Amino acid sequence: MYARSSALGALTTMVLALTATQAPHFTLASTGAVQLHVDGGEARFGPIPTLVHGRPMVTISLGASHAEGSLMLSVPGAESPAAGRYQIIASGAARGSGNTMTAAFVAGSPEHPVGWFEGQSGWVTITASDAGRVSGTFEISAAGVLTSKPDDERQRVTVRGMFVAQRDSGVATIASAQ
Repeated sequence: MYARSSALGALTTMVLALTATQAPHFTLASTGAVQLHVDGGEARFGPIPTLVHGRPMVTISLGASHAEGSLMLSVPGAESPAAGRYQIIASGAARGSGNTMTAAFVAGSPEHPVGWFEGQSGWVTITASDAGRVSGTFEISAAGVLTSKPDDERQRVTVRGMFVAQRDSGVATIASAQ
């Protein structure tokens, strides 16, 4: 019994060490109005330089400048988001108690966008977090528009994936005027 417990402990330590040394990367797949699969190395997080609704925010940015799809996750606070499960809420929703995030998904590249979608529901699970690295998984239901149908704001997608993001003080973000 002791040998099994020791082996399990050693295996757990090795897995955590591998996760801590992994290069930044992400995978996301969308279904619904846009179907795509993106793997990339551009995964970073950091504070937004200005206050949003009078509060500091941290953004996790996946594929913002080079991928065929990108995801921005924003959470209130000035520090790395803590490990745990976060509920996705619409950006205009009242902030309740507990862990919440907002999400924005852009399908297509920055040069050739296909659509823009705002997270309406779902979750993000932060599996590990420290000052320099955040990792997690997500499943987000989002609504928005396709560039081919700009007058129809009822398009829906589901975005699923995972990430290992590295801290970056210059994370780009989309700021909305409200």
